[in-house]
Amino acid sequence: MEEFEVNIDGSGTHKAPHAEHSSSLCATSPPPPQVDNDKADQRRRRCGRRRNICICFGILLLCAIVAAAVVPTKLARLNTPEVAAATGSDTEDSQDDRVCNGLASNCYRRVNEIMYATVHNAMSALEDGFAVAYNNIYSLEDALDMGFRGLQMDSCACTGLGTQFCHKSCAVGYRGPVTVFKGIRDFLQKNENDVVILELQIGVDSFDGLYEKMLQVGNLTNLMYNHPDRTARWPIINDLIANNTRLIIFQHDGPDCNAGLCPPGFHNTYEFVFETKFNATGIEGLMAFNETCVRTRGRKGSAFMLSNHFATNSLGLPEQDIAEEVNMADNIRNRTDTCTEMLQRQTNLLAVDYWSIGDTLQVVQQYNEALPDITEAPSMSPIPSASPSVTPTVSASPTTAPTMQPTTAPTLNPTTAPTLKPTTAPPVEEPTVADAGDLSTSVPTTFLEGLVGPTEDATFAPSSAAETSVPTGTELPVSTASPAPMA
Repeated sequence: MEEFEVNIDGSGTHKAPHAEHSSSLCATSPPPPQVDNDKADQRRRRCGRRRNICICFGILLLCAIVAAAVVPTKLARLNTPEVAAATGSDTEDSQDDRVCNGLASNCYRRVNEIMYATVHNAMSALEDGFAVAYNNIYSLEDALDMGFRGLQMDSCACTGLGTQFCHKSCAVGYRGPVTVFKGIRDFLQKNENDVVILELQIGVDSFDGLYEKMLQVGNLTNLMYNHPDRTARWPIINDLIANNTRLIIFQHDGPDCNAGLCPPGFHNTYEFVFETKFNATGIEGLMAFNETCVRTRGRKGSAFMLSNHFATNSLGLPEQDIAEEVNMADNIRNRTDTCTEMLQRQTNLLAVDYWSIGDTLQVVQQYNEALPDITEAPSMSPIPSASPSVTPTVSASPTTAPTMQPTTAPTLNPTTAPTLKPTTAPPVEEPTVADAGDLSTSVPTTFLEGLVGPTEDATFAPSSAAETSVPTGTELPVSTASPAPMA
């Protein structure tokens, strides 16, 4: 019988019977190698872990690929006008998140209930080739970027050049309307929650040419708002945004828009706007409130008030030293509050020369911030009396020009100051007359007469300084903002 021997480790070997009694010493083969079961288990566990990690990574990668394909499609389906209309949300941004002309509260006010920082003779800038008698240093495009929302410009029929923007004489300087209108359109397209107001003085024989240039700029005229008549209330800014009609244009000295002689979107200035004196001389002349806080042109009950907060030197020319003084915050507030008290109207368009100097943007922002909270649909409420005992003051001339102090509103935060460009004349846009002789318009007869001549004579008798009755049109509350300390 064959015997079987069991070793301690569980392995077995065969043993020949009575081998222990064998007298011969036979060589035997070595036992087979012993297997370490612990090490084998460890190897199996390591492989299992690696396999599980690879499977998980593959699943995550597959999920990421599916999400990248599906999520944008679902978002696109949600971001549609139909869904926005049903939920009351805006596809671009929620109305609650909007900032309109520098403030979220402006979005819920009527367009004639807020104040607009406005550039006087905005086309006339040293940067744009106006060699002398320029009203500004930097361009109107820079002014829009910095926070100004009102532009006053003059059009001219220039011999050899056709219709241009100029100030009484093309010999002093001019800008092409197509370039200007493209800049305004581009700004409005990039700033979809802002409203811009243009006030145009139409030179002799220039209106048709000006409108032809507007039609050459795509997607411009469809941005123009058309107000039905002076008896209708002006819309809330959110409504202008919803309809994308955020460009308001007034014009004077051109055709009578009330008689149907203007394209849609043009409005007679003095049908909707009244203004203060525009030809003050020197700092003292502007700060003589009994003379400058009077209504010169426009109806007393007009929806908008234009405050001409600028002055010329003794020759009737704009001067930077004057702007450095009158554009300071205390002087703007002092005159604005006094005019509000005397005329019983809040300023809507605050027009200045040398827009890049002084505190105009800061002051306009503070006036708009101080308007009463809106607790219901905006309404035209009577104006409370302004702060008492406001007296004209003129601070001492600064040693250096005040720097612009933008507010924290997104549209008022510049990154860098505009860079002064060479003052070469701009290129001519599409001349319409072959003869390129003298560049003067048909308005002035001499150079100086063209600069200081009476082309802006008032067409309405000025009101007395004591005119304080409340107008029947739109009326706005007085700002309660306290003057900021002088720098």
